[in-house]
Amino acid sequence: LIAHTTGGTSDITIASGRTLTASAANTALTLASGRHFINNAGAGALSTPAGRWLVYSANPAFNTLGGISAADKRYNCTYGGACPSIPASGNALLYTLAPALTVTADNATRQERAANPAFTASYSGFIDGDSAATALSGAPSLTTLANSLSAPGVYAITASAGTLVSPFGYALGYADGTLTVTDVPETVATQPSSQDIATVSRILAAQDSLPMRETDISSVAPAANAGDAA
Repeated sequence: LIAHTTGGTSDITIASGRTLTASAANTALTLASGRHFINNAGAGALSTPAGRWLVYSANPAFNTLGGISAADKRYNCTYGGACPSIPASGNALLYTLAPALTVTADNATRQERAANPAFTASYSGFIDGDSAATALSGAPSLTTLANSLSAPGVYAITASAGTLVSPFGYALGYADGTLTVTDVPETVATQPSSQDIATVSRILAAQDSLPMRETDISSVAPAANAGDAA
């Protein structure tokens, strides 16, 4: 069963108390709205007991899902036209909107002669409750020309696709970050303070003033020789 509006500003609305039922296997029900999908009938509005349903519309922000839930979603997807790959099973919400997602290399800092840290990235532009965990797979490439021999300074961290893809159909863009290489702090020997010097001087002076203990050798009787007469 296919229901398709012909105008780009036309909506598909399911009235309260109504249920659309399609009993075929595979993709049993397809609704293609030129603009919005409005469900006033609640979570049971679409029934496909032996297959699945697909709902095409323009922008999730302006839809009224009314409690229905889908196993998947796709952006940049036009009914009868181009669309990111859709799984062969499971209900899906499909949107013509192609949201832009920016991948930005996070800034980092390290000292001279140290190895580069593990670089990370941030993402901006998710819509409709999406996140990196749900809308992306793989990882971006984050590289720099700086190495452990590089002089202190600021170096670009270049962000590019790497293995990162968006199964949902986000248009991915990339922004560079910076790596700041800082000087290694110099080790400065600590000089004793005048107070420390004065304390040591007092200790030494006190030791010099102690009386020396002398032994009166005259009071020590010499040992008798074994050959002397009594």
